[in-house]
Amino acid sequence: ARAFVGINGAACAYPTIVSAIAAAAAGATIYIGPGTYPEQLGLIDKNLALTAATADCGADASGGVTIDANDAAATYGGVAEIGGTRTVTFTNLTLTDGSATLGGILYVGANGRLGLDNTDISYGSSPSLGGGIRLYQGSTATLINASRVFANITTSGGDGGGVAIYQGTLTLRDDSRVGDFNLANTSADLAGGVLLEGGLLQMADTSRIRSNTAAANGGGVYALSGGDIVMSNSANIGWT
Repeated sequence: ARAFVGINGAACAYPTIVSAIAAAAAGATIYIGPGTYPEQLGLIDKNLALTAATADCGADASGGVTIDANDAAATYGGVAEIGGTRTVTFTNLTLTDGSATLGGILYVGANGRLGLDNTDISYGSSPSLGGGIRLYQGSTATLINASRVFANITTSGGDGGGVAIYQGTLTLRDDSRVGDFNLANTSADLAGGVLLEGGLLQMADTSRIRSNTAAANGGGVYALSGGDIVMSNSANIGWT
């Protein structure tokens, strides 16, 4: 089989992202050559970084890589589940078209750490919590460098069209966005953009939660159970 994925900047040696993840040691970086990968990554139970790469897998690239789950069903994370206490980062990637009971694209287990750097999370679906991302107890997600969560949905009365947080922390920086012009996240009940059930939402550096819709309350954000919101440096929650 042809190889499109490498580890730690070595030559491409793996035909799929899943096979590279299985072979990688904890702390490794997975270099993903240009293209669309029809894969579900499943449970990532080690600390890893995944990044778009040049065709020889030897260097970072600014984009050109899509991981597409093709709407295949999952329980936790339609594209990937981040194991509890693990730290996983995605850089210069698009993760799309996932479907899961919890976290249409990504699920982050208890005390897990998710990093998104110039990465898009789109077209995920959940009938329960988190059309795009579900953050469970003590977990965090940090979005930087204009990362976006958009065009995700919850169905069947589910909450948190973009992100659903349970006692975790979501940080948006560097013009990162939940929802974008004509690319709304949509909730079948509460919280079109972000459901904040306890925990913390931090926004800075012109980051935005916008253009999201909910069938009930909280088109942008619905906070309950003591959830806190901290905004600075022209961050914005609204329609535009």
